[in-house]
Amino acid sequence: MWKFPRTPIDLRPGFFLLLAAGLLIFPLPWVGAWLLAVTVHETFHLLAARLSGGTVEEITLGGGGMAIKIGPLEPKQAFFTAMAGPFGSICLVLLAPWLPRTAVCGFFQAVFNLLPIMPLDGGRALRVLLCRFLKNGRRITARVEQGTIFLVFAACCYGFFRLELGIFPILLLLLFLLRTGKIKISCKPGLQRLQ
Repeated sequence: MWKFPRTPIDLRPGFFLLLAAGLLIFPLPWVGAWLLAVTVHETFHLLAARLSGGTVEEITLGGGGMAIKIGPLEPKQAFFTAMAGPFGSICLVLLAPWLPRTAVCGFFQAVFNLLPIMPLDGGRALRVLLCRFLKNGRRITARVEQGTIFLVFAACCYGFFRLELGIFPILLLLLFLLRTGKIKISCKPGLQRLQ
């Protein structure tokens, strides 16, 4: 029988702000579906790390969602662990007849996490693959990341100006930048920092 070692869980105030914002914006069933989808996604990461022989060093719940810090892995194991979360999210789509909200949340979570941007799962997997087969894999990964961020920015501007979707695309862009770590907001005044 598996025995999971005790892993420190870092619970940050930003997580409660994220949860409160979700409860203010979305109905409770959607927030519950989102929490279930996140739990399944991260559980698949944890199981993959365990099957790969990796150690989970820390779990963080913050304003960007949930993040798991896993000890060093071999490239194949790192790729397997990175792709396990989106695979778990896609598996939730099979539950659409019984849990349609959870299936929708799982689908969008998988699509978002497969974007080739660090520290998302797609960015990690792309970096592992490119660094494994190419000398300048990190540089190519950085260029792909910059191009993806530009495309997301362009899509949000198009939605705001051309499709007249109101402030929704701007909020989506801000959430995207917060989640990917491109904007960091400190709880202390005057310490907001852009990377």
